[in-house]
Amino acid sequence: MLRRIQGAWVAMGSNRTYQLVILAFITAIAAGLRFYKLGEWGFWGDEYITVRKALDVFGGGITRQSPFMLSTHLVLNSLGVSEWSARLVSTIVGIITIPIFFLLVKRLFDVHVAVIAALFLAIAPWHIYWSQNARFYTTMLLFYTAALLFFHWALEENRRSFMIVSLLFFGLAAFERLLAGFLVPIFIGYIILLKTGRFSLPKGLNWRNLAIYFVPGLIGVVGIVLATPTFQDAERAARSFGFTNANPFWIVSGVLYYVGIPFVCMSLFGAFSLILQRNRIGLLLSVAATVPTAVLMITSLIQYTANRYAFVSLTAIIILAAYAVNELLIQMPSEGKIFAVGAFVILLAVSVSDNVLYYQFQHGNRDNWKDAFALVSSQYQEGDQIITANRALADYYLGKETLGMQSVEVVGLETILDDAERTWFVIDVTAVGKGPTSTRWAQEHAHFMGSFDVNISARTFPMAVYLYDAGVQE
Repeated sequence: MLRRIQGAWVAMGSNRTYQLVILAFITAIAAGLRFYKLGEWGFWGDEYITVRKALDVFGGGITRQSPFMLSTHLVLNSLGVSEWSARLVSTIVGIITIPIFFLLVKRLFDVHVAVIAALFLAIAPWHIYWSQNARFYTTMLLFYTAALLFFHWALEENRRSFMIVSLLFFGLAAFERLLAGFLVPIFIGYIILLKTGRFSLPKGLNWRNLAIYFVPGLIGVVGIVLATPTFQDAERAARSFGFTNANPFWIVSGVLYYVGIPFVCMSLFGAFSLILQRNRIGLLLSVAATVPTAVLMITSLIQYTANRYAFVSLTAIIILAAYAVNELLIQMPSEGKIFAVGAFVILLAVSVSDNVLYYQFQHGNRDNWKDAFALVSSQYQEGDQIITANRALADYYLGKETLGMQSVEVVGLETILDDAERTWFVIDVTAVGKGPTSTRWAQEHAHFMGSFDVNISARTFPMAVYLYDAGVQE
């Protein structure tokens, strides 16, 4: 049985039809996973920000008109606003990434590594999660990965056309979000390490090619920064990023959790193997896999950061892990290949296990605003007022105007309570920061109506509903 599998695996290298069938099967798996329960879970805060901006895509400056936002704008105008339609662009991009990723990795190594890498990405929990979010991450990752690999080929083959292609993809990725700027320290770090003398230099590493890339690239990044509304207003930038919310341990542990420790370990062995061979792509992928997390660990000490910003490192990690698995399958003697297959199956099982938890027990790893507001709606009486940390989401799900906790803090809770007989409080993880007075008062004096917490490993997305009825509780 094992010999038949090995024979089919080897034969795939020269059988194009077989390759296409395998790729189609993997892409179908990716599509099924990404469409499954796509519209079931409610919006969380950042998703609804995307919806509002997409509906007004031409009203917020040129940086709002990214490929992802423009596509989402067209979908929402055609299909209307819903969780399913808002996430559709991310889902489609997440699916088409699989065959594109296969082709990129096939050119980088061979068809065997490409098949393994495509399968890993198809079932990767982190990629599935962002494929089911009305956010830009899958689009940015696709452009970012293409920019990374075309830069490598431009240097290896001394092809200016590839340098320009890489620059275009870099620009598209940066247009989605400036997180694509991680490519700058990655490329600079890679070039510096090449210059140490431990690696032979690619024939395209010259000042002309670097100038073609970095001069317009840096000008473009600066232009995007200056055109971004957040950075045009120093006070707004300070409110958005001028505080610490994490620490280096939280950043790295989050990345390890979302990527999967077994994948990270396997990618390390793949990186070591390639670097010991003085393989330049191994060096570039190693830098690409580590720099985003390292930068975020440092910046977490001085400003707002999130481990999701390291999502761009996922494809580099997966390529290294896929290379390592393929080497195990190739280099193991016949009697030991069963253990190589076992290592491969373990990696697949880890992703499958995480995905089962994600779909069946962890509510898609997001806040459960929708059910919390459904409870309020089911018992709402005319004249009730509702206080919440996310007014925009409350207004959307309840279809009526609500009160934001920050405005309640300004006006005063006692004044607000005097305006109605009954007051609802919907409290999430951000409530203590936005409305400390309202949160503490509700927890101490209002009647607890229900909990909609979402628990994922060491993290909880808390959500609780309270009702204060002056006629009953006085």
